Amino acid sequence: MKIKVKKDEIVKIIQDNMIKHKDIFKEAVEAYKKKLLQLLEDKIELVKRGSKINMFIQLPEPENHTKDYKRILEMLKMEVRVDIELEENQFAMYVLDDWEWKREWVKNTLSYTSSAV
Repeated sequence: MKIKVKKDEIVKIIQDNMIKHKDIFKEAVEAYKKKLLQLLEDKIELVKRGSKINMFIQLPEPENHTKDYKRILEMLKMEVRVDIELEENQFAMYVLDDWEWKREWVKNTLSYTSSAV
């Protein structure tokens, strides 16, 4: 199914979604830094005590997908038509903020903040 939407409306929705994404990403990065610092401090303490340590740290880094929003916004900025036709998958991404990467991003980000839900 295809629908027509006003370009100004879709631009506003995508901008709002991008701002939410950036805010959640920033929050996740701060929590990531705190977790990483604590893990490293714990390992340093083990080294000081002479304990055997495992240097492997498995801590998923928060992902920033702002460029995906920016790419679509730039495309829309260059679009000359006032009405834009969206396919169902485009509507899901641009309006519902349901991108291909979204599920994995939410899972990763929930490691650091509940804002991703």
